[in-house]
Amino acid sequence: MLFASLGFVIGAIGTLIGVGGGFLLVPILLVLYPDRSNMWVGSLSMWMIALNATSGSISYYFKKTIHFRTAWVFIVMAVPGSVLGVLLEHYVSRAAFEKIFAIVLTAYALFLVLRKFDKVKGGLITAGSQLPARFYVTGGLVSFVVGFVASFLGLGGGVVHVPLLVHFMGFPVHLATGTSQLILAATAWMATSAHIYHGDISFSDPMVWQLGLGAAAGAQVGARFSTRVSGPIIMKILAVAMLIVAVRLLLR
Repeated sequence: MLFASLGFVIGAIGTLIGVGGGFLLVPILLVLYPDRSNMWVGSLSMWMIALNATSGSISYYFKKTIHFRTAWVFIVMAVPGSVLGVLLEHYVSRAAFEKIFAIVLTAYALFLVLRKFDKVKGGLITAGSQLPARFYVTGGLVSFVVGFVASFLGLGGGVVHVPLLVHFMGFPVHLATGTSQLILAATAWMATSAHIYHGDISFSDPMVWQLGLGAAAGAQVGARFSTRVSGPIIMKILAVAMLIVAVRLLLR
């Protein structure tokens, strides 16, 4: 039951801030299983994120905190990137890439810590708002890159998608987290399918199901508490999550 409990806690935190939870699971797996391949770690992380994000998306749907038009555009662009990330993960050394990514994450996390989110514009955007076409074009291109980076590192793309939606598209934080969850669900399932094709994950392993089902249950708790936590606090938690990812990458 250890991994079911671990999945539950990670799923709750991941859904609360809309990032899936890979930023927590990946470093834990690297410590517990130092001899396992990065493909195994990435596949297990993406599997957990897929179940977690799907469960969270259902809750956010009923809370009306998903902007579906944005989600579908981002999904269409992010899915090819996520599959490409899994494919290149089998052939490309990650050392230099991880260092660069860690530096970028650190800088952006510090920006999130220092920024006053009560002054973020665009707070009137709702789940049914019509947005300019340029938002979808720019956001879609960025989403392709996010999908690639997320699946390559096995982290899920919410750690980038949420601040992208908040800062560049003007989404309220709670709408950004809900929309991010749906994007995560689609991209994580595609990345997981690519891992299954390559034989990176074994469903005969009980840990796979314990983590996945625990994360799915935790997502319901995270979604329930999301509306009780203020937007600025969610963004501060997200900044801490980004710093954890950055430190983990630099230490490796």
